[in-house]
Amino acid sequence: MAMDFLSSLADAVEVELEESSDSECNDPVSWGYFIHGSLVPAALIILILSHMQRRLKPYRAEDCCHRYYALIYPLNLIDDCDHRLPYSLAFGATASLILDLFFGTYSEYYTASVDQEWLKILIGGFATIEIGLACYPYFACISTPSRLTGSSLGFMYVSFWFTIQLTLNILCPDRPGTYFRYQSLVAQFPVLICMFLLAMYFLFTFIDTIKERHHTDIKPTLEEKMMKTHHAIYVQELLKKPVTKVYTGWEAKVYARYAPKDGFKYPTRICATFVVAVICMYQLSLPMIAGGRVGLQTLFYLILQGAPIYFKENNFTEATVNETLKIIGQTQTAADTSLVIGSCIAIALQLLYVGHIFVCYRKHVLRLYQGDRLFLPKDAITSQDAIVGNLKYCGYQIAYFLSGYIIITYVLFALVLIFSTLIIMPLINNAGFFFYVIANFLVPAAIIGAIVFSSQNILAKFYFLQPKLNEGDKDKPMALQHRQWYHNFSYLLVFLNTLLGLISALVRIIRGTLLGIFLLSRIDRPVLMRGYEIKDNAYKVYVGNLNMINQHSHPVLIVFCQLLINEYILPGRTKRYTSHRPGEGYGAMDESPSHDRTVQGRRKKAAIFHWQIAYTLLNNPSIIGTRKRSRALSFADTHRRIDDLANPNKYNQILMPHAQQLMIRTQARKGDIVEPQGVTLDDLVMTDSAAPIVHQPTTPNSTELDSFTSPLSEAQLPTPDKTLDEATSDKTELIEEDGNSDSDDKSSTPLQAVV
Repeated sequence: MAMDFLSSLADAVEVELEESSDSECNDPVSWGYFIHGSLVPAALIILILSHMQRRLKPYRAEDCCHRYYALIYPLNLIDDCDHRLPYSLAFGATASLILDLFFGTYSEYYTASVDQEWLKILIGGFATIEIGLACYPYFACISTPSRLTGSSLGFMYVSFWFTIQLTLNILCPDRPGTYFRYQSLVAQFPVLICMFLLAMYFLFTFIDTIKERHHTDIKPTLEEKMMKTHHAIYVQELLKKPVTKVYTGWEAKVYARYAPKDGFKYPTRICATFVVAVICMYQLSLPMIAGGRVGLQTLFYLILQGAPIYFKENNFTEATVNETLKIIGQTQTAADTSLVIGSCIAIALQLLYVGHIFVCYRKHVLRLYQGDRLFLPKDAITSQDAIVGNLKYCGYQIAYFLSGYIIITYVLFALVLIFSTLIIMPLINNAGFFFYVIANFLVPAAIIGAIVFSSQNILAKFYFLQPKLNEGDKDKPMALQHRQWYHNFSYLLVFLNTLLGLISALVRIIRGTLLGIFLLSRIDRPVLMRGYEIKDNAYKVYVGNLNMINQHSHPVLIVFCQLLINEYILPGRTKRYTSHRPGEGYGAMDESPSHDRTVQGRRKKAAIFHWQIAYTLLNNPSIIGTRKRSRALSFADTHRRIDDLANPNKYNQILMPHAQQLMIRTQARKGDIVEPQGVTLDDLVMTDSAAPIVHQPTTPNSTELDSFTSPLSEAQLPTPDKTLDEATSDKTELIEEDGNSDSDDKSSTPLQAVV
């Protein structure tokens, strides 16, 4: 009877395996030929979009192609936040191709079979370039300034891909390597949705562009739209008085983990990266679960095929055979269930990781915006590492995300299977014996182990530490009592802690292994110990990406640059264009009567600029060393300069406080203390034009400004033939003649009189 049951079970498994491998169908259009053929329309679209743009400067002396065919780019992955949705849809449409590159299944794009490993790597490189060019129009049609042309070409190209992929998956439901009918269509469902939505985006953009052509509004240039709305909101929030919001109920629990931050937007890079990662995980989970179940069925089918021979050789009785078959059936059910449970837990864990990575990313970027770099490793990240990290971040994050999902799935499968076979199955088959083992062996061992491990903590807390000084203290003072007993216990516990240390070492290895496996998907946290974080290549890429983002998308920097453009560049450009009279060359306005007034205006602006630098450096002496000329000086030149400033025969003013302290330390090191005397304006104010202004000075009133600039003669203005300190000293003499300077007051310097 047992043999009949065994043969019927084996036949059922064999029939199921035969049904799972249906006959292969041939695609009406080969997928590889379609990839190759799509390069032709992709190249045409790239040429058309390149022709629609004009080069700012010709590459050669002669104007080649009338400056047409400019170099275009698919997308901005540094600081773009405006086109997150279309770019994410475009990346989602390429998810299946990225998954093929991840597993190296791109060989089906080429008919010839390759055996050499080096040739496979070469073909893989060509396949990467080919797929990138085939998908290039997805992104170029979004980023192009020619919205009408880009939207129309993008709609046609995406619709072409959508139609071909949908047709192939419907007409060929049973492809080679699939485990159930229409598996390829189910796997491509998110990709098809992204393609459909991207086509609708291009269609709506085309309609909106047609409507906007009837309006004559002036479009802002790239310089005028450098600052985005969220940048301005972030800076406005910095200038406002901080207001603490109190949340109650469920809002308090939610905002305790993720509080809203005005003026922050996630960039396109991280949004598109995790769209691709989640879609690839979905496509990967289908063959892993279905293929894993088929593999388990095959394994237990082979076990059942060899079981009769094993039973006959060992002369098993009928009861033993039935019990063994029952255990084999339960193990197969447990393995099948463990695979499904492990896959579901791994998917849920990865989705939680996505949300947590977004939260940590925002926290890290905001801390960098505030100048807080304490969470970064101490080893410096060079500019080269930052650029490389920015280039590698998307690919690394997707690869680590998928690798972590695969490893976590099988680790959880093994853990759930062990739990099922060691606890669930004994509890079902023989509950009395199971509880007997727990009560007689496991419970006493657990109690003794807990007492041994926690005895030292209990003694330290209640016996060796002195009581709290105040009832409100959180912890007891680190003061010992019962020192004689403490010395005895510390001697005796040396032998016990040797055994406990061995157990703790094993626990540390297991814990580190599990944490390394379950945190593999998160490259925002290092898996190596503190001090060796920079050896983790994935974490190094993440830190480099953070530095790159902080350098190129800092809201304060962008707002500052936009204000400079609006204040100085755009008005000057508008004035230059409006002052040009039709029919005359640009040189004609140099001969106009207003040329002298223009020169006077430039000198006036230069004087105001130097005055602002002086005021800024007086209020912010710490930035003097960061200026261009100061950075160019060596350490020895800096000390030699301070020694020159300490010469009382050369300078008669008083040194600034920071210069006094530096000079005192320098002379003390030499053993010769010299009383600090003074510093000139030229030593504080460098005449380079690119001077950083940290502390914005207050603008002088009209009387003060006129007295500083207008009454001065040509010799007194800071012309190239006369330095700024000479002009300032001339102006100081005028002020002293009016009685505005007290020569007996040593706290008043010529520089302060000017300011």
